[in-house]
Amino acid sequence: MKIGIISNLYPPFVRGGAEVIARTMAQGLSERLQHVFVVSTQPFEGMRSLIPRERVDDGIKIYRFFPLNLYFYLSDYRFPLVIRALWRCIDMLNLHSYYCVRRILVKERPDVVITHNLTGIGFLMPVLLHRLGIRHVHVLHDVQLVEPSGIILHGHEFGLRHFFLRCAGYHALMRKLFSTVSVVISPSKFLLDFYRRHRFFEAVESKIMTNPIRMPATVPRRQVPHDELRLLYIGQLTPGKGIMRLADVVRSTRVPVSLAVIGSGPLLLQLRKKAEEDPRITLLGWRTHADVELKLSESDIVVVPTLCYDNSPTVVLEALSHGVPVIASDIGGAKELIRVGTNGWIFPVEQWSELQRLIEWLAAHRDEIRRAAAVARSSIENASVAEYCSRLLTVLEAYR
Repeated sequence: MKIGIISNLYPPFVRGGAEVIARTMAQGLSERLQHVFVVSTQPFEGMRSLIPRERVDDGIKIYRFFPLNLYFYLSDYRFPLVIRALWRCIDMLNLHSYYCVRRILVKERPDVVITHNLTGIGFLMPVLLHRLGIRHVHVLHDVQLVEPSGIILHGHEFGLRHFFLRCAGYHALMRKLFSTVSVVISPSKFLLDFYRRHRFFEAVESKIMTNPIRMPATVPRRQVPHDELRLLYIGQLTPGKGIMRLADVVRSTRVPVSLAVIGSGPLLLQLRKKAEEDPRITLLGWRTHADVELKLSESDIVVVPTLCYDNSPTVVLEALSHGVPVIASDIGGAKELIRVGTNGWIFPVEQWSELQRLIEWLAAHRDEIRRAAAVARSSIENASVAEYCSRLLTVLEAYR
């Protein structure tokens, strides 16, 4: 089967987990002897970057081009709100991107196309696929079809911004553009229900499939002498991720505990000040995947204290695949991956005193952590790349 994958970003250009999932999917399907090609974007590098260019990476053909717009998607943080809003308007109906991708699809003639996040490559892709008569499978990653930023914070679900977007017709436009999708795949029940509440994909077949994760062959545990409970945070240092409050919880605990933080972001300087005041908090910055794996092998628990309605955080799967239990807030799709008391624990979102009590209880009951670690990997066996791609191919064959 010839399968096209369209993603706004594709490694090495990365912002979050969606583009990593797109690559894992492409590699997994290719390993199962499918003919796969990828269409994605790149930064502006002169006029030649406006034309799709082809290269082969890991045996997969990848087309990249710069969609004609005010800036490259990953550069949005450099621009004021007015410029970003104008960029969004161009992106939604980007005709340059439409015809670039059309040229590729006419050349490749795929049996089916899988789309991931489309912010930055244009939201006319569903229209293009429908007009070319190509079966279209869309994979959900966040709430961007309702909230352009892809982020909705707890307590701000029905704020003025949400009301404005609805009145401005953004929701209606997105519903119309995605009404021709053949199948929608959601990594969590939470996200699929979210879109159904907003009247998306009402006449579209849906599948819930946990995102794929490459399970390490072995999970070595480094026996580092320690007395404290070793917590690990992996992710962006932004207000919506709850990292500042997690640091405050660690500083308030009455038991031996340490917190290692992997990541960077706008809260780095504030967090660094907290770390300087409390040696139990260590900032490691961004690290390679190998470094992250090493730190996982030294940690007792990964903490995901998010305040956002995240879909299915990759960090949860990454931790469990390495045999590390997870503590997560009960918001979004993260809690669907955790079986309380079996492979992790849940605390009420923004209830920081509850998180502190849970950490202190676990510090006094290390056997509970060891039992959870022993079954962490087996609890997500259905998320292995092989299992995921097998299920995905069954879906694709039905709509070939």
